[in-house]
Amino acid sequence: MADDATLEEVSKKIRKHRTMAGLSQQELADRTGLQVRYIRRVETTPTNVSLLNLIKLAKGLDVAVTELIPDERTPASKKRAGSSVSADCFRKVANVLMGLALEHDRDV
Repeated sequence: MADDATLEEVSKKIRKHRTMAGLSQQELADRTGLQVRYIRRVETTPTNVSLLNLIKLAKGLDVAVTELIPDERTPASKKRAGSSVSADCFRKVANVLMGLALEHDRDV
């Protein structure tokens, strides 16, 4: 389980990119197919966002999924004791999945 500081950092990054893009929560929900109440919860409370939803959010915000993941060099995202997956590893997996999602979108 991710720690609250890491989840809070993800929330802040999603909110920051949404506001920088000039999107309302409803517009982001429309772009992603996610419910507006989910977007609101993700932005305001530490929420463990699934990888698939993180990819949807990145696509809706027109940013790389890595832009929404805290850098492991920041204190909020340091690996927890006993955790077997680093932020860097997660970032690499997310990039591969993002590439597959983009390929799928081109094929459809």
